[in-house]
Amino acid sequence: MPSTDSSTKGTQDVAIVGLSCRFSGSATSANKFWDMLCNGESGHSETPRFNPKGFSDPGFRKQNQSATAYGHFLQQDVGAFDSRFFGITPEEALAMDPQQRMMLEVAYEAFENAGMTIEQLAGSRTSCFIGSFTSDYREMLFRDADAAPRYTVTGTGVSMLANRVSWFFDLRGPSVALNTACSSSLVALHLARRSLQSGEADIAIVGGTNLMLGSEMFTFFSNLNFLSRDGLSRSFDASGEGYGRGEGVAAVILKRVDDAIQDNDNIRAVVRGTSTNQDGKTKAITLPSLDAQIDLIRSAYKEGGLSFNDTTYFEAHGTGTRRGDPVELEAISKTLCVDRPTNSKIIVGSVKSNVGHTEATAGLAGIIKAIYMLEKGIIPATINYSRPLPEFDLNSSLLTIPVETKPWPGTSVRRISINSFGFGGANAHAVLDDAPSYLASKSLGNGTKDANSNAPVLRTNGSLVNGNGANEDVQTSTEQLSFLFSGQDQQSLDRNFETMVQHIQTKSFSDSRSELQYLVDLAYTLSERRSRFKVRAEVVASSVTQLVSKIQERSFARVNNDLANTKKSIPAEERTCELKRRVLVDLPAYSWDHSSTYWAESRVSKEFRLRKHPQRSLIGAPQPSYGENEHIWRGYLRLSEEPWVKDHQVLGAIVYPAAGYIAMAIEAAQDIADKGRKVSRYNLRDVQFQAAAVIKEDVPLELIIQMRPHRSATRSTATSWLEFSISSCHNEKNLRDNCFGLLSIEYESSQDSSMALEQEREDALVLDKHRRTAEVCHTTQSPKALYQELASVGLNYGEAFQQISEISKTDGLSSCRVLSYVPDRFSTPNVIHPATLDCMIQTIFPALSGNHTPIHAAMVPTLLEEMSVASRTPNAAASFFRGSASARYSGAREMLAEFAMVDQDNKLSVTARGLHCTAISEATNPRTEQDEDGRRNICSQLMWVPATGVDSVEQVQNKATAPTQTFPPHDQDILILEGDHAYATALSDALMSLDQGKGSYIPIPKSFLRASLQDLEGKTCIATLEMGTSFLANAATDGFDTLKEIVRRCSRIIWVSSSTEPIGSVITGLARTMRNENAGLVFRTLQVPSQDMYDSENLAEVVSQLAASPTMDSEFRLEGGVLRVSRVLRDTKTDNMVASMARNGGPEIRLSTLSQVGTAQKLALPRLGMLDEIYFEADETANGLLRDEEVEIEVKASGVNFRDVLVVMGNVSDDLIGHEASGIISRVGSKVTSFRVGDRVCAIGHGCHRSVYRSTADLVHKIPDGMSFEEAATVPLVYTTAYTAIIDLARAQKGQSILIHAAAGGVGLAAIQIAIHLGLEIFATVSSEPKRQLLHDHGVMEDHIFNSRDISFAKGIMRTTTGRGVDIVLNSLAGEQLRQSWHCLAPFGNFVEIGIKDIITNSSLDMSPFAKDATFTAFEVINIMHKDPKRMANILRNVFQLLGNRSVKPVKPLLSKPISEVGEALRLLQAGKHMGKVALTWDRGQTIPMATTVVKPVLSDTATYVLVGGFGGLGQSIARMFADRGARHLCILSRSGARSREAVETINKLENQGVQVQSLACDVSDEGSLRTAFETCKIEMPPIRGVIQGAMVLRDISFEKMSHNQWHEALKPKVDGTWNLHKLMLRDLDFFIILSSFMGIFGSRTQGNYAAAGAYQDALAHHRRSQGLKAVSLDLGLMRDVSAFSKKEALSGPFKDWQEPFGLREVDVHGLLDHVIASEMTAPSTIPAQILTGFGTAREAEEAGIEPPYYLEDPRFSLLHTTIVEAQQDTATQQQPAATPPDLVAKHTTGDLLRQATSTEDVTDLVLEILIVKVAKHLEQNVANIDPEEPLYTYGVDSLVAIEFRNWIMKEFAADIALLDITAEEPMFDLVDKIVAKSKFLSVPS
Repeated sequence: MPSTDSSTKGTQDVAIVGLSCRFSGSATSANKFWDMLCNGESGHSETPRFNPKGFSDPGFRKQNQSATAYGHFLQQDVGAFDSRFFGITPEEALAMDPQQRMMLEVAYEAFENAGMTIEQLAGSRTSCFIGSFTSDYREMLFRDADAAPRYTVTGTGVSMLANRVSWFFDLRGPSVALNTACSSSLVALHLARRSLQSGEADIAIVGGTNLMLGSEMFTFFSNLNFLSRDGLSRSFDASGEGYGRGEGVAAVILKRVDDAIQDNDNIRAVVRGTSTNQDGKTKAITLPSLDAQIDLIRSAYKEGGLSFNDTTYFEAHGTGTRRGDPVELEAISKTLCVDRPTNSKIIVGSVKSNVGHTEATAGLAGIIKAIYMLEKGIIPATINYSRPLPEFDLNSSLLTIPVETKPWPGTSVRRISINSFGFGGANAHAVLDDAPSYLASKSLGNGTKDANSNAPVLRTNGSLVNGNGANEDVQTSTEQLSFLFSGQDQQSLDRNFETMVQHIQTKSFSDSRSELQYLVDLAYTLSERRSRFKVRAEVVASSVTQLVSKIQERSFARVNNDLANTKKSIPAEERTCELKRRVLVDLPAYSWDHSSTYWAESRVSKEFRLRKHPQRSLIGAPQPSYGENEHIWRGYLRLSEEPWVKDHQVLGAIVYPAAGYIAMAIEAAQDIADKGRKVSRYNLRDVQFQAAAVIKEDVPLELIIQMRPHRSATRSTATSWLEFSISSCHNEKNLRDNCFGLLSIEYESSQDSSMALEQEREDALVLDKHRRTAEVCHTTQSPKALYQELASVGLNYGEAFQQISEISKTDGLSSCRVLSYVPDRFSTPNVIHPATLDCMIQTIFPALSGNHTPIHAAMVPTLLEEMSVASRTPNAAASFFRGSASARYSGAREMLAEFAMVDQDNKLSVTARGLHCTAISEATNPRTEQDEDGRRNICSQLMWVPATGVDSVEQVQNKATAPTQTFPPHDQDILILEGDHAYATALSDALMSLDQGKGSYIPIPKSFLRASLQDLEGKTCIATLEMGTSFLANAATDGFDTLKEIVRRCSRIIWVSSSTEPIGSVITGLARTMRNENAGLVFRTLQVPSQDMYDSENLAEVVSQLAASPTMDSEFRLEGGVLRVSRVLRDTKTDNMVASMARNGGPEIRLSTLSQVGTAQKLALPRLGMLDEIYFEADETANGLLRDEEVEIEVKASGVNFRDVLVVMGNVSDDLIGHEASGIISRVGSKVTSFRVGDRVCAIGHGCHRSVYRSTADLVHKIPDGMSFEEAATVPLVYTTAYTAIIDLARAQKGQSILIHAAAGGVGLAAIQIAIHLGLEIFATVSSEPKRQLLHDHGVMEDHIFNSRDISFAKGIMRTTTGRGVDIVLNSLAGEQLRQSWHCLAPFGNFVEIGIKDIITNSSLDMSPFAKDATFTAFEVINIMHKDPKRMANILRNVFQLLGNRSVKPVKPLLSKPISEVGEALRLLQAGKHMGKVALTWDRGQTIPMATTVVKPVLSDTATYVLVGGFGGLGQSIARMFADRGARHLCILSRSGARSREAVETINKLENQGVQVQSLACDVSDEGSLRTAFETCKIEMPPIRGVIQGAMVLRDISFEKMSHNQWHEALKPKVDGTWNLHKLMLRDLDFFIILSSFMGIFGSRTQGNYAAAGAYQDALAHHRRSQGLKAVSLDLGLMRDVSAFSKKEALSGPFKDWQEPFGLREVDVHGLLDHVIASEMTAPSTIPAQILTGFGTAREAEEAGIEPPYYLEDPRFSLLHTTIVEAQQDTATQQQPAATPPDLVAKHTTGDLLRQATSTEDVTDLVLEILIVKVAKHLEQNVANIDPEEPLYTYGVDSLVAIEFRNWIMKEFAADIALLDITAEEPMFDLVDKIVAKSKFLSVPS
């Protein structure tokens, strides 16, 4: 052993004297490791530690999913451990990390290999440095902390890796466990060397461990793309894509060289230098640094004083990554290859190609490989290498990669460099020399296996080996040697014998001398350099053969007891001699007892580790279950991995689709389906979609799905259906339930089975219905139009969710083609992708919208009654489906739909029935005249105002005035471009006269114009070329070119033309474009009527003023001697009418009285939840014939019930409210004999809130004298309900007991009176103390009244009845309260359910009370009234009999309110605080909001309507619209006729609707062609009554480059064509509509010809009107879905930005046409001759995030030039907000307070305070109990209440907040921020 005086050592170099290792594959020991390297083998295999299929999917890469299923794993059982050897109890061993256990064993093996015994090590100054990286066992135990063993903390503590070794061997030097990731063990070597050199230790053990027990690190490394897919490390190869992980445990023993020589140790290699450093700041923490690697190598060589040129081999880090390998090669080249001879290449290899990247052990793997290379003189090949890296030019470098095993080149010193890098930048390097060369260079004595040494006497048993001293060779002798073996027990000794025999038998000797030398070495090693254990045996032999024989025969010289008391074998006779001996380094290691394994893994962890499926896109991965047959899956949805989800946006938020939940349930069912049977289909039912899962861009959404057998009752399990529930979380706080339902897996059955036959018949019915639906759907709709329409209400579907490719529809039905969506990246094969299924669901929307009726609100699925999905649903990219759907509104906010989808083989793929969708955004609603909220404006009008009064006009409009332009004074002559007409000559003369002979005006006659063009350069010109004649429209090529030169050369132009003739407007349109194409050009137009052209002197004054005016205006008109300019104004009136038409004839609201209206009115349903916006509308039913069995009642009062509230709030699907009324009979049917006009009556019915109510006489009853109308209106519903429940159904008998829930309500109080009348014992529940007092006043005993807010009543009932219960329960409670009430029944009791909540939600019912022969009955009076009116009539008679004999009385208290306060009445019931009944009185003098209905026009079926250009996108749309409006004869004119496929399909569909279509090829610009077409039309069709002129040709090009031909091609169809239509269609028309363009209004760049033609069309419309003819020009804006501009790719420049925010939808155009046609069919027309559309304001552009349209720079559009800030300021000065409740903000409105705030913080605090007060009031709690850190939904703000909150927020803060924001999983703070950001009250201060 080393001397304790380390200062005396001659050298501080460090020797490696022992080693041990275990690596993957066959490398179970160091020798076998070397064999693996030399044989070019690999330890690569599929992972045995966990189920790789559960954590990796080669076809899909997902975060936290392994890129590989492979690695390099130890062959041994990693749980096996010889705990007895180390004195560790089984309990402690169970908790120990296998890395600790294996490190103990490998440490012993390394000491043993070094010839160091446990006895020698005990108490020594031995340091221990162990490197590690991962702690998989620790993570495994932590996975289920509840199951962790007692010693987990010591068993898994990382520090214990070193401490445990130091503890067992009793080492007293430093004990350090370190983690520098993959460089750990080489850094440990560096520290150990320093420890020896510093003298703090004499021996050092360096270790490294890396075991891969779990999947976690595989997945985490895969997230960073570290790992290769095949699990191989391809060091330095071009195909490298990452590294393959490897397991390994290794240790080396270090000593100072002097100590090793002194102690006769085998020096395996000498460590000449080490170094460590860090990469520092690189681009990323895992990216290497070339400079750091260069410095690392240089430091190691500099420290050892070494030459690079002596290094032959470099053991590189070489992981096989494209980022790391090139940098490492570059670093090697820039160090070792500098000044190196070109014929001396550095050989570079890496052990990772054989055993993988063993991470923390990687450094020692390289060290041990290097030691063997130095000893053996062999360089193993680097396997998995074929092509050099392209990032490093290997061929031109001095580096080479060994591709085959070869001998070491040369005979000089053998030196190897070893690199090891940590992924965080911690680097290490070591340099090793072979021992012989080193010792020779230092002239030191040999201590290696190949050198002689002086040694003490080797003791033998009876004989000695002859020898001649230290310097003589061993001679052949027959003397015997003693071989000592030991073990912890007999089994260990036997195992050691076996391994030794196996080892010895592999030896071969060239002569007896070598054999003897081996025996001497073996005897020396076993007796002197091995630890001795308590079970020992000594074998004496003189030859290898004898030794093997004696071991096998167990022929021992001495055993156990003889050897027990001596450390060494003492011979019977002692003789000494000096022998050469050495420690054998290749002996087998101690044979461990691995019969016991220690593995503390819990079931939860094991289920995770061995799970069968990996993360999937939909359901994630299987999770440990917590119940028999229960299954759980959990995953994280990341938009980066599932980008298709981003295409599903609702109200601006990314929302996981309802279809996704269905697909999740099906995918989960796939996992658990019987793999031995074929699945036919997946059936789902009762699927409820609860809270929406909102997904944020950078926050993953956690999704959990649970599935288990459906528990149809509390004590049994039905296995045919599976319950599933899906929940989500995105804030790491709270899980929210999103969806639950039932699913069954239907397996294929034999074709002749009854199940198969019935299913086949059912499918046939569905297919037949599908076929019939397709046959009746004739109205087509472009998919783009549908998606534009859906986007307009907040359903923003991106590409993935726009798979509907064809649509045809009719009212309530649709037939669509749906493509199968297959994303680029999708994991496991799915039955159906959510996007595909969602698009199938979307087919209900065309059915809902019917014939061009728009969708009014965003609707999302909330309930699915049934769905079936075929297991073989096609999901390939080319697949598509044909689907049919039906849909209808079933209430104020709900839709009910169904659909069926067939595949390309006409086989059913998906069917759905009972799909309920609910509105979550505001439906389009009638607006009052003062309403100016967010309605989208599309219409404008052109107004001409006096030029001198522009400012005052604009001030009236409260808008900014037009800008002015400085018009420089004339410093040159003004040229007059003189026309031929006398008007032009006269004006020229007048101008020159005005000049008073100064010569400023110079006329240029038209005949000289061409020759004088060069004189126009930079001049101001007055053009009179079109006074009295047309110059431009009909100009020949020369004239057109002349015009272009005028525009190009002149700096200012004043162009005078006629306003009397439409042709004079062509220049106006062109000038608009010229001004936009030439920013510096001043081009003014003046239109003058013919009568004013005579007054040339006054006209000259006007023209002269225009030439000198500084105004920015460019268009002028002279009318009646007044000069005017135009302004574009928003046309709110037309917008309202168009919106009403688009809403299928929606209403406009005005305040009036019933008496003023004079017609019957009914209460209409308001917007969802807007109780304050209830209005009345005309009651058409009152105008029809009165049926024989009916009576008509002039309503005086109507009763209000909670059901009305539920309908208005959308919780119950219904179209009408009100079920009871009273009044006076005003008419009776012919068969009615029981009533007369004037009778006072009441009625039970449906929709009773109306001024005149009609009912069958059976449901009407006379009211007793003395009963008021208000009292009578409260009787029918509550008393018929109570009577039916107690008397009819429960059959109550005197003396029985009854429990009446919610007894202070109308039904409850009626039930109490009936119960008292029958003599029942009454128990009741109420929710407040005042209600308790009310019941007491009604005769209910105090101790019989209980609380309805909880379930305490159940205990009270059972206590009071001594456990018997009650005979009757009249229940309106839900959930657990219903269940508790059900269990309160006495034997033979009757439970009568009158609530609907549990029925709607299809809640389950306990069956055990039926064991008491109980009866459960549910009913609703409304259903009896509808389905059994005779029974209802009888009940009503019986009720009034009780009232008549005063057995019962009308319910009290009674609150009476006028009908004008119906909203307040409903709110009162909604709050749940009112007692008794509420009635509405119908006083004819009350002022109420009333709707006037706009009726869509009806086209004549005996007239022909001409559509010119009718085969364009918009033309076809109009044709379909006309057919829907009743037209049956259409003449469609186009240049080429119906040639396109779309045109033919349109004609076919129109003809299928019964429309006669005549398609004629006609050039409307050719009068003759047009006349012929009309003659043809007259022969075959009825007279023409309407014309739509939509002909157009686009020839877009700047005017400067425009040819004469391009000019005329664009003008002909619009100018000549429209004029021809005008000439031939003068009279007898209902309408003459010209489809012009807004581009002609502002002068679109590159469309001068188009703008000129459009201006002409506008002028022609005015011209026709002036002659008393029908005409309207519609200047249509950009279309968002149809027309030539519908495709975005057809748009250029700013049009792309304008299309979405300003563009028109198809439904807008239809509404506009409806309005125009309806107006034109009246005499006279009530609309202007020109309507502008599609112009946006600066504010709208700002809101859309685009640049303001350039036309806003034109003064004509100055009234649209308003920004958001200006609008807010304007609102702040004009708005009069409603007063805020006094307890909130005293006397100030919320708007006032918000505007007064001085900072964003003040605003936020105020909004939060008001919101908290609102929430507290909603909950009836103290404000202090409301935590703003919690989401609103935690305080009961569900989707229904959220609607009210949203409306309140809009009213209170003027902030439009989406429902999803209110119900989101975000704290109230976040909602407040959104309110502040969107409030129109605010321009938030900074």
